[in-house]
Amino acid sequence: MNPARFRWGVLLILAGVLLLLNNLDRLDWWVWADIIHLWPLLLIAIGIEKIFTRTKAEVVAYLSPLALAAVIIWVAIGGIGSANNRSLLAYTDSGGGVDALVARIDMRGHDLQLGGSTENLYRARYGHRKFSPEIDYTVDGATGRLSIVDRNRLRWFQVGDRLAKALDVDLTDAKPLRLTCDGDD
Repeated sequence: MNPARFRWGVLLILAGVLLLLNNLDRLDWWVWADIIHLWPLLLIAIGIEKIFTRTKAEVVAYLSPLALAAVIIWVAIGGIGSANNRSLLAYTDSGGGVDALVARIDMRGHDLQLGGSTENLYRARYGHRKFSPEIDYTVDGATGRLSIVDRNRLRWFQVGDRLAKALDVDLTDAKPLRLTCDGDD
């Protein structure tokens, strides 16, 4: 077996395991955004492999794809900037003091996915490390007020910042809801 076959075998097995974990809901789909940012590591691994193939130190050519796989696994399980480190904010009205929810979501060009929740008044998750909205929740009398605003003022400067889902928001199904969404799209 040559190092190139070994490299592609390791990467295909790793991709299959990560996809299986995604399908079983053991790993968030956001991890792929962070893994794609690591594509230059593939070039480095191939370069190391090319340098050390058919030399006395050929073992290094076999170690470079294993090091690449280790970095990808580290990112997938919670390494720096990884999708598993994304924020999760939830508020449950356990005391029953809130009778209605007023929500304002201003995405300014990021994508939004809305869902329903019977457990929480709201739950917000965002995953892209360049996108961290300002989330504010207050209670005014018997009304909960939720504001989610994109703080990213330099979005014109960032290339590739748009993802399929930049923000997931689940809002209550159990209380009256008034929702306002603003954005570019």
